[in-house]
Amino acid sequence: MELLIFAPCLKVVVDKEDNSLSLISILQEVQVGFPSGAPESIPAGTSAPLGWYAFALWRREESEAGKRFEQRVVLRSSAGETLADATTEFQGDKLQHRVSLRFVGFPVWAEGACSLHLYLREAGQAEWEEFPAFPLEIKHVLSETKTTP
Repeated sequence: MELLIFAPCLKVVVDKEDNSLSLISILQEVQVGFPSGAPESIPAGTSAPLGWYAFALWRREESEAGKRFEQRVVLRSSAGETLADATTEFQGDKLQHRVSLRFVGFPVWAEGACSLHLYLREAGQAEWEEFPAFPLEIKHVLSETKTTP
């Protein structure tokens, strides 16, 4: 399979009339607001209520027609910690394949540089092929709490 597009985004929209594709709000940086006085360290496993997708567009080679594939997406911190991980299967029956993995909640405890990794293998095979990772930044932003007299 040849990778044509790989990106994290907030929405994946496919037009029913002409089958055109739109990726809405490609994620390069996720800012998470915390009130001033919030704990310095956010507990591991903390997620923001943000649904998002990891989208990949593949082009199949002629020799891959009819084969089943597994796609894996892993979000890792700069320290190598796994923040999110999901796997799905698809059939190589079309020339191009759109694969959207939906994540519910965005991990926010690991501030800083992250990367979204993409892997593919033929179903049943042991070895994954790794593709170029997509860089992301998670920023913690402190907001001042204002009181009204």
